[in-house]
Amino acid sequence: MIRLFSLADEKYYRYIKALVASASIYFPDAYFNIYLVNMKDKYLKELESINSKCTVIIEKKIFDNDHKKRCYCASRRGYLFIELRNKYPNDHLVWVDADSVFMKNADSFKKHILSCDVSMRPKDLLKGKFTSAVIVSGPKSIEFFKTYSRYINDHKEEYNWYNDQHMLNKTYVELKDKINFKPLPKIFCDAWHSDEGVLWMTKGVATGSKKRDYTKYLKEVEKWINYKK
Repeated sequence: MIRLFSLADEKYYRYIKALVASASIYFPDAYFNIYLVNMKDKYLKELESINSKCTVIIEKKIFDNDHKKRCYCASRRGYLFIELRNKYPNDHLVWVDADSVFMKNADSFKKHILSCDVSMRPKDLLKGKFTSAVIVSGPKSIEFFKTYSRYINDHKEEYNWYNDQHMLNKTYVELKDKINFKPLPKIFCDAWHSDEGVLWMTKGVATGSKKRDYTKYLKEVEKWINYKK
């Protein structure tokens, strides 16, 4: 069984709604666990009504400032891999950033997920640098993600936005020879919003980043905003 999971706060809700809706059409046999940080029950009900295989959990947390909340949201995936692996030991788990959207049938993605223990899209494979927007975990990858989670926890008080990214890279370099790793093809983590992309992802759209042109991506998100099952 394949289980996608993701997390969002209020800023990212419209994007995760598009992700959940698009998954219901293009990846209908995948289950989906969603974590909403400090949000109301109505959003839980809305997402579960859009995708019948979606389970939503609301997390209540107190943060001193927005930066600490963002760091929490970024690093939470490391712990969720362990929580979900303990709950679903035989599932293939796939973290997907909230600001992603499925663009077409995901059968090829499913085939890739089932073929390996760990998969991420390389930024520089020789140096062991990856994007953390989409991370695949097979049932035999528990030690990899225990290590990843431990490294994140060791640095959790630093409140560095990139800590989880650095710890993911560190874990790969340390354990790459002990896992069945396959690089994630670009079409399954497509930051270029190409016509070939199965899963588009983006960065900074909810926080108003001016570094990228989000026009194509936002048009796709808008298609799903008013989607109803």
